[in-house]
Amino acid sequence: PLHLYGLEAFNGVMDMIPGAVWFVGKTFFVVFLLMWLRWTFPRLRIDQILSLEWKYLVPFTMVNLVLMALCVAMGWTFCPATPPAPQPTLAAQAAAGR
Repeated sequence: PLHLYGLEAFNGVMDMIPGAVWFVGKTFFVVFLLMWLRWTFPRLRIDQILSLEWKYLVPFTMVNLVLMALCVAMGWTFCPATPPAPQPTLAAQAAAGR
């Protein structure tokens, strides 16, 4: 899912969307891009599009997959594993000190 720092309400809504819906949405987006490419360049044959996919897009995807796996293995993620604990307010600290 999509998470942005500082937008907890947005992140809460994004967490409610199931992973299957994200997958289907991304799949439809890629299919739409390929159809749009085909409609935009009508003389582009299907074998040329497949050549583009197999020669460039699949290797790029594999490199991206390995790079992201390395980032996760090294702990270089964009979201913390656990949210930071809230800091006590001055009123709570004063009440605890009494």
